[in-house]
Amino acid sequence: MKNRIARIAVLLLLILLVHSSSFAQKKHGSLTVQWDPNTESDLAGYRVYYGERSRAYSHQIDVGNVTRFKITNLEEGKIYYIAVTAYDYWNNESSFSNEVSAAAKFNSNQANVPDVLILFQNYPNPFNPETILQFNVPNEMDVSLSIWNARGQLMRILEHRKEPAGLHHVIWDGKDASGWDVPSGTYFARLKSSSFILSQKLLLIR
Repeated sequence: MKNRIARIAVLLLLILLVHSSSFAQKKHGSLTVQWDPNTESDLAGYRVYYGERSRAYSHQIDVGNVTRFKITNLEEGKIYYIAVTAYDYWNNESSFSNEVSAAAKFNSNQANVPDVLILFQNYPNPFNPETILQFNVPNEMDVSLSIWNARGQLMRILEHRKEPAGLHHVIWDGKDASGWDVPSGTYFARLKSSSFILSQKLLLIR
């Protein structure tokens, strides 16, 4: 896929406006998007990008190998621009799909928790000396959250246990399994369940 992935066309179709509940007296909405699947044999998953400016996306979510995803915690009434990329097992990523846009709306009857396994982009990124990794578990399951370097070497296992449904976060302090500071560079956080392996790129600058 390394050479082919840049040429794929991920057809993104905005299919539905989904509404969610209020939080901290501010109304939040959500949008559900669906796209045509990529048929390459080494497809590993998709990433959803969105933001408030066209082709200038402020958020990225690795959604794994699914073709439908609900983006939550969007501000009611704001226009959001959304695109999708595909990536292979070597983390080669395609160009953006065609872009869609829509305004999120509010409905107090809709739950505000994503119903899929998600590994969110870490914050801050780049970081020094520590960063927060947040992930969502749709139902109780065994998950493993680990850090790998750019050469594919395991640096540290941050979590490896059964987690209840809901949002969770872990702080990585930039140290390996032996407690030593790892050098500046690119690292990858991997969230693994029995069905999916999700990843996010981390940049450590000391």
